[in-house]
Amino acid sequence: RVARHSPRMAVPALVYLVVNLISYPALERINASVFTAISQLKVLATAFFAVVMLGTPVSLRKWRTLTVMVLGVTLVSWQSAPAATSGNSGDAARTGVSPDYLFGVACAGVQTMLSGFGSIYFELVLKRGVDPRLDAANTSASTHEREKFSVWDRNVQLALWSTAIYLPAAWLETGGELLRGWTPLVWLIAMLHASGGVLVALSVLYSSSVTKTVAVCASLVLTTVLGNAFFGAPLDGPIALGCGVVILSVFAYRDDCEVEETLARLRADRLA
Repeated sequence: RVARHSPRMAVPALVYLVVNLISYPALERINASVFTAISQLKVLATAFFAVVMLGTPVSLRKWRTLTVMVLGVTLVSWQSAPAATSGNSGDAARTGVSPDYLFGVACAGVQTMLSGFGSIYFELVLKRGVDPRLDAANTSASTHEREKFSVWDRNVQLALWSTAIYLPAAWLETGGELLRGWTPLVWLIAMLHASGGVLVALSVLYSSSVTKTVAVCASLVLTTVLGNAFFGAPLDGPIALGCGVVILSVFAYRDDCEVEETLARLRADRLA
């Protein structure tokens, strides 16, 4: 039953495949700092697709907060990224106008937009169970699908399609030795990533993809601090400033949500 009704989950599986593949030509043409900075625009891309595909209201107050958060995350990522060692990337970064460099920037931008689209599509299927081409008027079908498939069912469907897509490539890459090099540490990391995927699905189900993206931005601060404590990763003034901006933006976003909920409740009471 789960497999028979899984074609909708082929879309995010294919999107994530393209997102992974398109990062290679991008990184070959631009340095890591530019790539990570462009990638942070996923916050705004996710909010944009939430408005377009889900009809989620995003006020100017939230757009302002999300933009400031992107600036903070970009500052942290830019300062933390390793210096470019590739001659091509360095030459492209110095000229800034070569077609090859612009193509790399375009690939990074497309990856960012696809990542935002994939997140919102997954939320749409998870919460409504309808294809994005169907309008919101089809409420009976969406309710039926939501009752029929749980978040666990959707994750299994996504895993089935991801396996079908990635397994042939992995087979060709390893010559059939799929588990070659899989140490206990690699197994542990794989399990952590799998658990993280389930937690992401639950966070999207009970909140939203935009809120999940905000949480990911906040996690960057924790990653930066722990990286400095355990591995000596850089934590200079600009990085600390960016972390502060991100933290303040996270709390500001929470306050924005509370303010809008209060205003909506007051409007409802007034109409009643």
